[in-house]
Amino acid sequence: MKRVLILGCNETAKRLLIVLCKNKQYASDICLASRNKEDCDELKNLAASLGVRVTTSAIDVSNVERAMMMIKILAPDLVVNLLPAELTLDAMNLAVKAKETLAGEGIDVR
Repeated sequence: MKRVLILGCNETAKRLLIVLCKNKQYASDICLASRNKEDCDELKNLAASLGVRVTTSAIDVSNVERAMMMIKILAPDLVVNLLPAELTLDAMNLAVKAKETLAGEGIDVR
């Protein structure tokens, strides 16, 4: 079972969340993160009855220091980027930094 961080709350995130919740072997914990936490909360409520732990968070991927605090707490096994195209580079830089940081703390990342 994996901890999954989904960056972005949109129709694609909604569909992915439903698939992950229905197939519990894919994920045990899911965190939905976006600039607008209210959108994430709506998706969380949709998945509430599906039996997978879903949390939500506000995140600004361009603010690496604050985003890294959240990533250290969650320690995701998988990061799914569903953010708008203009934020893709920031999201990728964040994922690389997260891997380096978590590996440096002895957390297994692949």
